[in-house]
Amino acid sequence: MANLLFHLGLLSLHDLFQAKKGKTYRILMFHRILDKEGDSYDYSHPGIVVFKATLAKQMRFLADRYNVISFDKLVEALKIGRKLPPKTVVITFDDGWRDNYLNAYPVLKNHNLPAIIFLSTCFLENNKLFWPETLNYLIGQGKSGVQHLGLTLRELSQKVKDPLQRRILQSLLDVYQHPLKRIELMKRIDPDLREEIFCSLKRYFSRADDGIQSRRWSLTWEEAMEMAEDGITFGSHGVSHEPLPLLGKPEIMKELFDSKKIIEKRLRANVRFFAYPNGDYNTETQRLAQAAGYEAACTTGRGWSSDNLFEMERIGVHDSISTGLRGKFSGAMFACLVAGIWSLSEGEPR
Repeated sequence: MANLLFHLGLLSLHDLFQAKKGKTYRILMFHRILDKEGDSYDYSHPGIVVFKATLAKQMRFLADRYNVISFDKLVEALKIGRKLPPKTVVITFDDGWRDNYLNAYPVLKNHNLPAIIFLSTCFLENNKLFWPETLNYLIGQGKSGVQHLGLTLRELSQKVKDPLQRRILQSLLDVYQHPLKRIELMKRIDPDLREEIFCSLKRYFSRADDGIQSRRWSLTWEEAMEMAEDGITFGSHGVSHEPLPLLGKPEIMKELFDSKKIIEKRLRANVRFFAYPNGDYNTETQRLAQAAGYEAACTTGRGWSSDNLFEMERIGVHDSISTGLRGKFSGAMFACLVAGIWSLSEGEPR
């Protein structure tokens, strides 16, 4: 289907039809860019991973066929109502992984493409690993690890006195064998309870943090500064990456204000844009983001962005999203994704 749409020119007709309705731009969302494919995804779910060789082909395809602009220019055009050319694309990265510097940055430079990286500041400050990857590290990829996870959760659910927390743990028992489902559920768990679960996992599996702490997972501020001086824009993704609607107003304000101040101090540049952690937002978080001085904010909603600058939707990209039947990069598949024909993203929002 992708080949038919692409090679018969039907995709171009689709783009022209969308442009007549004012839908001329797409925002792409990337996360991790790993060096090469191996036996694991470096503890991340494949739904947030693109390999460097694939990214190079994706970026070449965009550079040759699309009008790639910076997020700044997109927001400026939307503010004044200036029409954008059809097939306009913006490139964004979430979280602030160090592989963005090691693997994505050289590719972007090679093709002279602008991008914005949304940073979760505590991970840069403390070189913390995001908890979904920590969980995968602790339980490993084997069957025994998953079985032990179930035993641990069952014991914890019997010890917890709070009825709500007990129900959460019992719900987690129902989905713990499914990586995406358990991650989605654990996103909703109180961070202190989540940390308690992790501490128990460490005791049960006898896995220390050495394998995590010995590596640099996030960008350093020096690397971010180098990228900023070379035209990469940086925005905020909060301090702790906790979903804002689950927090109280003081915590939300801290996430919005403190992350902005830290990035501005470290990079000596105005931080104008925000990306909601996990893509979660509501009317209150939009209002507070505006009050914190942001000019626009991104969600993880798939498809066309709305006219509201504080709920700008993005299209998630992972490695297999642009793979054809022969297991190689397919421009037709990638073009259909960018055009919004379908969304094949299988990863969890981050």
